[in-house]
Amino acid sequence: MTDDSGSVDPAATTTAVIATDARIPAEERGHLVIAPKTIERIAQAAAGEVSGIVRESPRSRSRSATPNVHATARLYGQFARLHLDVAARYPEPIPDVVAEVRRRVTDRLRELAEITVTSCDVDVTSLHPPSAERRIR
Repeated sequence: MTDDSGSVDPAATTTAVIATDARIPAEERGHLVIAPKTIERIAQAAAGEVSGIVRESPRSRSRSATPNVHATARLYGQFARLHLDVAARYPEPIPDVVAEVRRRVTDRLRELAEITVTSCDVDVTSLHPPSAERRIR
């Protein structure tokens, strides 16, 4: 007896798709598009890793929040221009902190998204003194 139900064997379909994909060169199959928001999030996270940067405000309860680090990215293919606003810890040397932010952000974007940063402007928008809790005895 034959099966006329119209069902298709999934194994046969999968094999046909794999065989078709194997014959098409990778450069002709499509390309990956990374949204600027993704680049901004990676930059914010990378900047937040720098020890001289205040990652969250003292009132913030969430450890994952980065309200004191804001990034804006403009993408041009595999190249990006970044602008970051950060809050730094006082009395950290600002030029050293900014240089470390640039290095960390550039490295992370190259490593995670294969994006080359052509410029990375960093504005220190506020300085946060050591917490008052340390000074109270």
